[in-house]
Amino acid sequence: MERVYYDLLRIFSKAMDQQNVVLICFGFSFSDEHLLDITRRALRNPTSHLIIFSYENASSTDFQIKFSKQRNVTIIAPEPGSVIDFARFNKILSSILPVQAHAA
Repeated sequence: MERVYYDLLRIFSKAMDQQNVVLICFGFSFSDEHLLDITRRALRNPTSHLIIFSYENASSTDFQIKFSKQRNVTIIAPEPGSVIDFARFNKILSSILPVQAHAA
């Protein structure tokens, strides 16, 4: 199991080190120090960008603290008293992604 975890971390790190990478996060707290470190290291690249969808407004403060030194992080938080749940997250993505024609 440790080997699988190590391999996944290596794949994630390699992907994040590429140019013009955008990582969209939803439902992840960045409490795992290994993933947080890899992500922060990748954000040293000025062409990378992290977009975090915060479930509730209060948790956006934690993200702001964790990524206070990175300028290429966008935190999207709901208005106080509201949440961005999975259904709302899908609606947001559907509204901004291009519609693709299906092959017949």
